Amino acid sequence: MLGSQVEVLTAASAMEAQETLRADTQIALVLCDQRMRGMSGLELLAWMRREGHKAKRILLTAYNESIFPKEELASAEPAALCTKPVDLGRLAALVASLLP
Repeated sequence: MLGSQVEVLTAASAMEAQETLRADTQIALVLCDQRMRGMSGLELLAWMRREGHKAKRILLTAYNESIFPKEELASAEPAALCTKPVDLGRLAALVASLLP
């Protein structure tokens, strides 16, 4: 289970997430939805990769992985893709496994 040292930050849009990620390069994990204001989750994760942000990346989506172009997935390089509805126990275990 996650320890008490975990701080959770939120962003209301992809642009706000970018601002937060620019300001804090120590963020260890990003969990984002595919559908967000401003850009898609895959676009945000690809931006993170291009910017050299080291955070692990999880994409939440209501869509099956097969609908995403392979190039977009490769560009975003998510550590995991979780389809909705999300099993919270499995998500918690995944997050715990990706945190340092």
